[in-house]
Amino acid sequence: MKVSVRILVLLMSASLLSGCAVLDMQRSRGLKNSALSNLNPAPDSMSPPQVTQGADLTVDPVYMRTKADYHYSLGEALSMEGEVTRAIEEFKTTLIYDPNATVVRLRLAAEYVKGGLLSEAIEHAELAVRADPDSVDARLLLGGLYSTLKVYDLALEHYNFILIQDPDNAEVPVFVGALLAEQQKYEESVQYFERLKKNKRFKKPHLVYYYIGRVRFEQGTEAALKSAEQSFLKAIAMKPGHEDSVMGLAKIYRRQKRMSQVVKLLSSFQDKFGPKRKVAKQLSQLYLELDKFDKAREQLELYEGFDDDDLNIKVKIALIHIEKKEHKKAIRRLTQILKRAPDSDKIRFYLGAVHEEINQKQEAIKNFMMIPTSS
Repeated sequence: MKVSVRILVLLMSASLLSGCAVLDMQRSRGLKNSALSNLNPAPDSMSPPQVTQGADLTVDPVYMRTKADYHYSLGEALSMEGEVTRAIEEFKTTLIYDPNATVVRLRLAAEYVKGGLLSEAIEHAELAVRADPDSVDARLLLGGLYSTLKVYDLALEHYNFILIQDPDNAEVPVFVGALLAEQQKYEESVQYFERLKKNKRFKKPHLVYYYIGRVRFEQGTEAALKSAEQSFLKAIAMKPGHEDSVMGLAKIYRRQKRMSQVVKLLSSFQDKFGPKRKVAKQLSQLYLELDKFDKAREQLELYEGFDDDDLNIKVKIALIHIEKKEHKKAIRRLTQILKRAPDSDKIRFYLGAVHEEINQKQEAIKNFMMIPTSS
């Protein structure tokens, strides 16, 4: 019976370091020492044994264990299907049969997080810590929840407890550094990331420079930006294919209005390492600002391949077709968008305007008439 809380912790951790670099260092890890470590098949009968007068009322541990395992397995299955509410009920039922199972408390807390019920998640995470004070997973989840609510002192309390227990932990300094940076304690934050250089368990040294670059960029002074640039360059030198470091450097160039360097940096990265979602989005915006519509559309179409549900990208492509007088392509794009967003007055207006421009007046009127007067 395994559960991972790493992704949840990251999603809730400080926004400063919520990029792919942090995600890369997360590994799924099962919670240990659970009374539910081995799942048993569902019992033949879901009805409890009948109790007769004078019978021995001692609880049957085999029965309790089997019922707990059964409801836990149901909860896991429902969770995988996205049935958060039903999964919560099954995990709560599991606790009836095994109230001391820390792993179930954490699993329940994780489902509450999915449902946006952070108070309930904190309650069960705290109960898990109370039951097993040395549980790294419980404290990580609780620290992540408190950091989401910006209760920094309590979040740091749990992270620091883990570091006392495990000074060489390669993950917690990242979370602590992020929280300190969010509180604008930049020097303390950098110190936490620097300590990772000496940590033999931290196998991705380029991320140290990436993190420091993020902190210095957030700091924002001229000297800090120069330091951030050097940190990102070191990260890229150590791992040229690290997209987040390249994007960090591009942000510095962009803030300093070094637009030609941004284009050169990002286009060169794509040439070497292929299409990347973040790079394509940034390049498309740059090319739009420079009125290089063909190049912008090329990058937007690359991005569209990563996220076909992003209607804003589709609208931008349609507007480029309009700008370039590619009316048929624009009509096709706008019609496709309306199928997904039929109530969009703006798209309906664009479509009517394109028909009007090519003298298809009836189609133009038809679309304009579908726009409510309140729009």
